[in-house]
Amino acid sequence: MQRQHFPREWTKRVSRSTGATYYQHSNNNVPSVYAAPGAAEGWVVGGSPPKYYHLSRPDDKYDHAPPHVTTTASVDFYASAAQRDGTRPTREKSTLHRMRKLHNWIKASLMERCAAEEDACAHSAHSGRAHSAHSGRAHSGMCVLDIACGRASDVCGKWARHPQRITDYVGVDASRESLEDGIVRVQRGRPPFPTTFICADMCCDDLLKDTLPTWTSRSGAWHSQCLRKNGGFDVASIQFAAHYAFGNETHAHRLFRTLQDCLKVGAHVIATIPDANVLLYHFMRALPRRTSKSGGGVVSAQVGASCVLTFDADTCDRLIEGRANGPDGAYGLKYHFCLSDGSSKQAVDAPEFIVPHATLVSLAKKHSFRVDSAVNFQEYVQQHHAYESRSGNRSGNRSGNRSGNRSGNCLLRTMGCLSDVCTDGALVSADEWDIVRLYTAIRMTKIKT
Repeated sequence: MQRQHFPREWTKRVSRSTGATYYQHSNNNVPSVYAAPGAAEGWVVGGSPPKYYHLSRPDDKYDHAPPHVTTTASVDFYASAAQRDGTRPTREKSTLHRMRKLHNWIKASLMERCAAEEDACAHSAHSGRAHSAHSGRAHSGMCVLDIACGRASDVCGKWARHPQRITDYVGVDASRESLEDGIVRVQRGRPPFPTTFICADMCCDDLLKDTLPTWTSRSGAWHSQCLRKNGGFDVASIQFAAHYAFGNETHAHRLFRTLQDCLKVGAHVIATIPDANVLLYHFMRALPRRTSKSGGGVVSAQVGASCVLTFDADTCDRLIEGRANGPDGAYGLKYHFCLSDGSSKQAVDAPEFIVPHATLVSLAKKHSFRVDSAVNFQEYVQQHHAYESRSGNRSGNRSGNRSGNRSGNCLLRTMGCLSDVCTDGALVSADEWDIVRLYTAIRMTKIKT
């Protein structure tokens, strides 16, 4: 892959007093941006996310949580979006419908890869006790925990068609309205496994101890109870939602404690979140437009023609001054994500939070998880299903040669990605491809109790 140097208007410097690395802009009115120790200079174009800037959190103490930050705004937005999203023909008119199909393919691919690894463990069961435990799970089926499941769009589609037999599905969401839509979906689709919905906030509620509104397909009614499946889940899925828990440290630890309590040893967590390095790349490109040297203003970054990222003043100051590397600095890095799909309503219009990779790894380790991989969506498309970039042809990154992975192409066809390509043969438009790059696919494994 081609390695591109740091933007020429930024100069890498080292502080004589602290030894910290920072980048100074050629315009003196633009504040300097600090980089974490050991951050590599330059980034890979069209492949891995930027490597030049990483937030880090050097100490592991979290005794004092920052002020309470709620996720109410995000929940309210997505609950109202559930009411106006419309039918499939309506969604097909969206300017982002190809990107949504590609995102769905990535989610389905992540889910299927879990099954493939379970089967691999089963075939090697004779090699040790750990494999024997996996083997029993692979043959008996999988219990699925779907956190922030929304309207449960994955139940009757991706999980119902999963190559591994699903023995139990539990979906959790903070919006009762979204879950009501999910109930209708389950009653119509009748997935081949028992289904449970729990109305709970992943950032605050304890699924195993709190009495929460619960609906089961067996009873067909709502009632209040605790989740009776301590350590019984084989896989947890958190799609486009885990970053909302990083509004403060308390919320993030609550989410990971839930995962730790609910999953078996060897179980997987698959998640999709915004790529912190790509967000910071757009922040730094837009920073020169923040003219006030003393701060106090927001930074707005345009991504393609449809997306605007607005970093609030506090986040800007913390990134600029290097405070994002402090004890509490890696949490509450807020920005506003606005995505237009060509209609009068915004597809997304909600506050979100940056999830620094080093913070994710540290948090996962505290709760007995290992981060196995973090792959940018663009790279995931290219790596896992043999998409090859064509030198000098951007549409090649979006389409590639569909060769080498027949099962991947079959899944692409099933998800509708091959039936509605662009006029240049690409799976998504150039505008959509820019937005695809904003996300990363995360895979974690629980390594101990």
